[in-house]
Amino acid sequence: MMIMLPHFLTILLGVLTILASIQPQDQSDLFMRIFKNKSGFISLDCGQHEDVKYSGLRTGVNYISDAKFIHTGVNKRIAPPPIIPQELQHVRSFPSGVRNCYRINVTSGTKYLIRASFYYGNYDNLNQPPEFDLHFGANVWETVKFTNVSGITLKEIIYTPSQDHIQPCLVNIGKGTPFISVLELRTLTNSNYVTYSPDLVLSLFKRCDLGSITNREYRYKDDVYDRIWSPCELSSDWRQLTTSFNINDLFQNEYSPPEIVMSTAVATVNASAPLQIQWNADNVNEQYYYYLHFKEVEKLAGNETRAFHITSNITINDKFLNRPEIHIYRKVSTISSATPLVGATRYQISLSKTKNSTLPPILNAFEIYMSKDFSQSETQQDDVNAITNIKDAYVVARNWQGDPCGPVNYMWEGLNCSIDGYSIPRITSLDLSSSGLKGHISYSISKLTILQYLDLSNNSLNGPLPDFLTQMRSLKVLDVRKNKLSGLVPTELLERCETGSLSLRVDDNPDLCMTKSCRMKKLSFLFTKRDKAQSGKKNLIIPIALIIILLFSLGFCIFNGQKATWSNSRKEGSMKSKHQMFSYSEILNITDNFKTVIGEGGFGKVYVGILQDHTQVAVKILSTSSNQGYKEFQSEAQLLMVVHHRNLVSLIGYCDEDEIKALIYEYMANGNVQQHLLIDANILKWNERLKIAVDAAHGLEYLHNGCKPAIMHRDLKPTNILLDENKHAKIADFGLSRAFGNDIDSHISTRPAGTLGYVDPAYQRTGNTNKKNDIYSFGIILFVLISGRHAIVRAAGENIHILDWVIPLVERGDIQNVVDSRLQGEFSINSAWKAVEIAMSCISPNATERPDMSQILADLRECLSLEMIQTNDGNTRVRDEFVSVATAGSTTKENEKYETPKTVNSCCHTENSKKPELQRLHNTQQPYSRTNKTNTTIAVPPISLQEKWVLFVLALRFVGKRGLNNLDFDREHSYKIDQNVAALHFLSVLLGVLTILVLIQAQDQSGFISLDCGLPEHLSYSDISRGINYISDAKLVDTGRREDGGNKVDGDEDGDGGDTSFERKGWEIVVYIAVTGKEVGVGGGDGERCRVVSCHVRLFTYQLSLYLIRATFYYGNYDDLNDPPQFDLHFGANVWDTVKFTIASLTTIKEIIYTPSQDYIQPCLVNTGKGTPFISAIELRPLNNRAYVTNSVLSLFKQYDLGSITDLEYR
Repeated sequence: MMIMLPHFLTILLGVLTILASIQPQDQSDLFMRIFKNKSGFISLDCGQHEDVKYSGLRTGVNYISDAKFIHTGVNKRIAPPPIIPQELQHVRSFPSGVRNCYRINVTSGTKYLIRASFYYGNYDNLNQPPEFDLHFGANVWETVKFTNVSGITLKEIIYTPSQDHIQPCLVNIGKGTPFISVLELRTLTNSNYVTYSPDLVLSLFKRCDLGSITNREYRYKDDVYDRIWSPCELSSDWRQLTTSFNINDLFQNEYSPPEIVMSTAVATVNASAPLQIQWNADNVNEQYYYYLHFKEVEKLAGNETRAFHITSNITINDKFLNRPEIHIYRKVSTISSATPLVGATRYQISLSKTKNSTLPPILNAFEIYMSKDFSQSETQQDDVNAITNIKDAYVVARNWQGDPCGPVNYMWEGLNCSIDGYSIPRITSLDLSSSGLKGHISYSISKLTILQYLDLSNNSLNGPLPDFLTQMRSLKVLDVRKNKLSGLVPTELLERCETGSLSLRVDDNPDLCMTKSCRMKKLSFLFTKRDKAQSGKKNLIIPIALIIILLFSLGFCIFNGQKATWSNSRKEGSMKSKHQMFSYSEILNITDNFKTVIGEGGFGKVYVGILQDHTQVAVKILSTSSNQGYKEFQSEAQLLMVVHHRNLVSLIGYCDEDEIKALIYEYMANGNVQQHLLIDANILKWNERLKIAVDAAHGLEYLHNGCKPAIMHRDLKPTNILLDENKHAKIADFGLSRAFGNDIDSHISTRPAGTLGYVDPAYQRTGNTNKKNDIYSFGIILFVLISGRHAIVRAAGENIHILDWVIPLVERGDIQNVVDSRLQGEFSINSAWKAVEIAMSCISPNATERPDMSQILADLRECLSLEMIQTNDGNTRVRDEFVSVATAGSTTKENEKYETPKTVNSCCHTENSKKPELQRLHNTQQPYSRTNKTNTTIAVPPISLQEKWVLFVLALRFVGKRGLNNLDFDREHSYKIDQNVAALHFLSVLLGVLTILVLIQAQDQSGFISLDCGLPEHLSYSDISRGINYISDAKLVDTGRREDGGNKVDGDEDGDGGDTSFERKGWEIVVYIAVTGKEVGVGGGDGERCRVVSCHVRLFTYQLSLYLIRATFYYGNYDDLNDPPQFDLHFGANVWDTVKFTIASLTTIKEIIYTPSQDYIQPCLVNTGKGTPFISAIELRPLNNRAYVTNSVLSLFKQYDLGSITDLEYR
C-alpha cells in the first residue's frame, strides 16, 4: 500500500508537469496576504450586503458588512449617493422591535474606542430625521439627535468590557425609526484615558486640532488609534504656529496624537495673556475629563524658555493643576485631569506663563470627555450563554435583544432577574409558556444555576423529563403542563414535591408517568420492546462485522507499512514501557554524581545520565529551595505517566525519596530549537523550520484535543521544544501544565506562569487561563522560527517585542525582511506568507478569533505542502522531499505499548467519540435531491465524471485537512496512520489543481475562462480561427430558460435548451454564473447565441491576480423586434459602462483590466427600461501582475495595430 502511493504520486506529477509546461503561470499572488489594517480594528458598514468587503479610499481601513453581527433590521441605501465616504452610503434601519442589538466578540479587559456614526441623508424619503436612544449592554449610552438632514452625527466612547462581547443597541422611543450607518471598534492601550472609577465610561465631548493650516480632519493612518481630529475655530486673541522641525522625528508619548496634528499649535497674541479653552454644560452634575497635548513647534534660543501654569475655574484636588510645566521641543507631553471637573454649567481651563518664562504658553490639541455612569452590571456570563443557547434552540420570537436583565425597563420578556445594585444580575425566573416550543427540554436550562421558577407549559415539548432538573437545587416551581412529554418522572423530583420544596406541575402529558403502577407498566413495556428488537439487531450483525473487519484490515496494512520504521526505535519503546521508580543512589550512578549539567528548568537543573542498558537520559532534579517546584513536580509526574505522543518528550521514570525528587526523561540529542536558531554556522533550513512547527503543533494539538480533560502547557517557548537525533521536534517541560476540571470549563484562575515575550497579554492582565493562551504563545514561536529573532530584544535601553517589529513589516507586505535573512532567500514566498498568516491568526488580540490547534495543524501541513510544490529544483526534488515528509517523525517502535490507567486524567478518547466530521462525510453518500415546498422530491441527473472527480478530491482533502486521527482510531495509535497525512494532503493539493482543469474541461491550460452564453449544457467547442475552447454557462447558472424561436439548436435533442441546472453546494472549487431571464438560441455560429439577463454574474477568480475581462454583445435581431436595447453594466458595487448599439448587426465589446480583491467577480447586467439586457460571451484572461500598473480599473477605449499589412484582427 505504501509502495503504491509514491508511484501514484509520480504519475500525477508527470501529468501536472505536462499541463504546467503548456503555459506556466505565476501563482505567487494567490497566497499573498498583506495586512493593511492595524490589528484590533473592527469596522462594520451597516446596511451593506453581506458578502461585500472593501477598503476605505482615504483611510485604507477594511470595512465589512454588519450582517453577521445582527439578525434584525433592513438594509437601505442613500439615493442618489452624495459625495460622502463609501461607508456612509448605506444604513441599517430598524422599523420593527423596540430594542435591536448588535453582538460583537471582543477581548475582555482590553480598552476600546467605540464609535457609532449616523448619516440620515433622507434615506426614507420622509425628510424628517428621527430621534432615538443608544444602549450599551445594560446601560443607557446616549440619545441620538440630528440638527439637519445632511449632518453626520458621531457617538464615541472609551470602554473596557468585562465580558468577551459587547452589545450596542438602538432603542425606539417613539420619535422615528432608529438607524445606524457605521460601527467601529479600535483597541487602545490600557494605561491611557484612565478614570477614577471603573464604572465610569468616557464619552467624547470635543476633540480639537489647534492651529491647523489645512482645515481638514485627520484620522487613521495619521492616527494609529483612528481618533478623528477636527480643526477648531480660532479665538480672536490666538495666533497660529507651525513647526520648523521634521515631523517624522517626533518623540511620541503613550497617547500618540498624530504627527500632523502636533506640527501646529496656537499661542496668545498678547504674550502676557492666558490661553483659555471654554465649554458649557447642560447641568451641574455632568463630569468632564480633559487631555491637553503639547509639543514645542519653535526652535528656542539659548536664553528663551516656555513655562506656564494650568488652572481651572473649578477648585479640585488635581496634581496637574497649579504647577509649572516646561515643555521640551520635539517631545509630546499630555496633561490630563486625574479627577473630573464637576459642579458648574461653564468650564474654563487657563494656561498662564510663569514669571520667569520668556514665551507665552502654547497648545497643539486637546480632548474633552464627559463621563458616563455604566454602573449597571451586565448579566452574569454563564447565564447569558445559557439563555442565548435556549433562544437559539427554540428560535424564541420575542424581544430577546441585548442584555437579558438590563436596563430594567428592557428586561427580556419572560425573565426575572436578581438586581440589587451591588451584585451581578442573575436570571431567577424563566417563563416560556405558550411559546410554540418543540423538541426536548434544552440542557442549557441546567446552566441557569440559581433559577427558581421555570414555566414551559402549553407547548409541544416531547421526550422525558431530563435528570438534570433534579440537580437544580434552587428550583422552586416547575411547570410542564400541556406538552407531549413521555417516560418516567424522576424519583427525586417526586420526593421534593412531596416534601414541599418543589411545586411540580405535569398535568396533560398523556405519556408521562408518575404513579408506581404506571411506572411498572412502562418498565415492562420497555423490556418487551427490547426483546422484540433482538431479532432485528441480529440482522445487523453480519454487515457490522464486515465493517469491523475492513477497518482492522486497513489498520493492519498501514501498521505493516510502517513496520520497518518502527523497528528502528525498539529501544525507545522499551524505555517508555518502564515507568520505574529510581532510588537516589541510582540517580547518582545514572548521572555520575551529577557530573554534566545540560540545562536548568523551571524548578531545578537538568543533568545528562546513562541507564544500565546504556540508554542516554536527561535527569531533572527538583530544587529543594522551591516550594513552588514541589507542586510542579507532582503535576508533571502525574501527567507524564499517562501522556504518550511522538511529539511529546517521554517520561522514563522518577525518584521520590525523602526530599529528593527527580524526573528521568528520554534524552534529546539535538537540544532545543532556540539553540539552533542562534547558531549561524549551521542554521535551520526553511523546510526544517516548517517541519518543527508541524511537529510542535501536533504535540500541542494532542494536549488540547487528544487528552480528556484537556491539558494546557502554559509555558510554550523555543527552549521547551526539543529535537531528537533526526531533528524531530517534541514538546517538553510540563511542570507548568494544568488540566481542565471538565470539558466545559473555558477559564480557570491559576497562578501566573510563562516566559516574558511568549505570555498572552490577556493572561497577564487577568490570570485566567485557557487554550487560547497556548495558541498565542505558539504564534510567537512561529514568528521566532520565521524570523530567527528573539521574542524580546533589548535595544536603546528598552525591551522591543517581536510583534512590534514584525507587524509593520507584514502591513507593508515586506516578506523578505520578515523571514530570517540568513536563509539568503532560500524559501518559498507562498509558504512564507502562509506561515505568517497562521502566526497572525494565533496572536489575534481577540482570543475568540484565534483558531483551534487542530486548524493550525492542518494549516501548517498545507504550508509545508506549499513549500514542496513551490520548490524550484524540479519535480525530482519535489518527489524526494515529499517522500521524506511522508515518513518523517516515525520514531515509534514496533513493540511499543501504550497502557492508559483508568483515571480521570487519561489522555484518550472513548469508543463512542466519533467525530462529527466523520458523520458529515457519511452523509455525503446519501442521494442528492431537493425538496420543494410541497415536499415533492425532485430527481437529480446522474453525477457526471467531473462531479465524481470532485467528490474524490474532497475525500482526499478531508483526510489531508483533518488527519486520519480524527476517525475512529485510538488517538494514542492514530499517529502511526497519520504518518501519511502530509502525503495525502500534498496529493489533494495537486489534485485540486487538476480538478480546476476537469471542471473547466474545455479550457486552455493557460488560465483562460471562455463562456458562450446560451450554448446548450452538454456542448463545448474549439473556435476554428483562434483555437480558443468555449464552454456553455448552463451548468453554472441557477435560473433562466431557453427559447429557440422554433429552431432546435445543434446538439439539443429535446429542444428544451438543456437540462435544468441547480446549485451544488460544498465544493471547494466554485465556478458559477447566477442569472435570470430567458435564453435565446438562434443558430448560426460563434457569438450568435445570447442570454437575456436582469441579474448578476458571479465568477471564481484568483484573489490579487490581474485579469482582462471582456463582455461581448451581438444583437443580430434575435428577438425579431429589430430594436437593439440599451442597458447598464455594473461590476460588483460599481458602475462599469452603458451598452449601446448603433446598428443591429454590429458586435459591441466592453473590456476592462482589473485586479479582484476577493476570490470572485460580479459583472451585472442592469435593465434601465430601454429594452431587455442580454449577453453573448464572457471571457477572462489572466495577465502578468507587473503589466498595466495603476491604482484604478482600466477600461478599453481604443486598441490599434499600426502599420498592419493584412487588415486583419489579431487576438
